[in-house]
Amino acid sequence: MRSRASLLLLLILACEGAEAEPTPPRRAAEFRSDVVDAALEQGSELVRTRGFQELGEPWRGFLVDRGSDVDQVSLRSGSCYVVLGVASEAVRSLELALYDSDGAEVDRQVAARDAERAELGASALHYCPPRSGTYFVAVRSVGSGLFAVRRFEGPTGLDVRLEGLLLRREGTAPTNGEPEAR
Repeated sequence: MRSRASLLLLLILACEGAEAEPTPPRRAAEFRSDVVDAALEQGSELVRTRGFQELGEPWRGFLVDRGSDVDQVSLRSGSCYVVLGVASEAVRSLELALYDSDGAEVDRQVAARDAERAELGASALHYCPPRSGTYFVAVRSVGSGLFAVRRFEGPTGLDVRLEGLLLRREGTAPTNGEPEAR
């Protein structure tokens, strides 16, 4: 009995100095936004109807005003890809660009050409690589907030139009005299 009491006392004393392991801080990629998820799913549904299949899980993060982030991807020649990006409401403009393994820009969503999507805090680009290899997707923002990017793969030879992938957010001014989306 005495040895059990001694053992219990030793265990209690040993535990006094032990501290619980701190919980690691959460990363931006772990945060979710219902608005971002809904917009990504809305655009994804339309991309799927155009013959493309999702590749992996969405890439998520947080951008500060005029900030950027980069993700490495493998692309194959003989296939075409759509990259779709959306952001939370505080992001006024989201831009996507694609670079090859040498750092040369091979495609970009240009705000002037795609004013409706840029106004949304959303962006999309379509690219058919001439060579298989490593590419880099860059996302840049005006405004700070959460973002999500999803990649799709599909066949070559399809005339893929990116217009109309995403509706304007509630309260965003219409462009080109179009009625505001509800």
